[in-house]
Amino acid sequence: MTESGKAQQPHMQFEYDLSYRGGSYAGTAYKIAYIPARVIDQMGLEEGFRQWTGVDPIHITFYDSDTLYTEDGNWLD
Repeated sequence: MTESGKAQQPHMQFEYDLSYRGGSYAGTAYKIAYIPARVIDQMGLEEGFRQWTGVDPIHITFYDSDTLYTEDGNWLD
């Protein structure tokens, strides 16, 4: 729980690069977005990413569906 006593919502981590458009990715200039798992559950990976970030999902280089995070990017216990 947070200091306010409110439980953290689980988030999924997405890495994306606006210059990436599919295929193998060897870049290092990616950005990271933490998207609430409930958004992904409701909308699906691609549409949830698009709605939350405003970025076309073709730019996703990696996502982690097995590990959950806080909105700040800390591992959620």
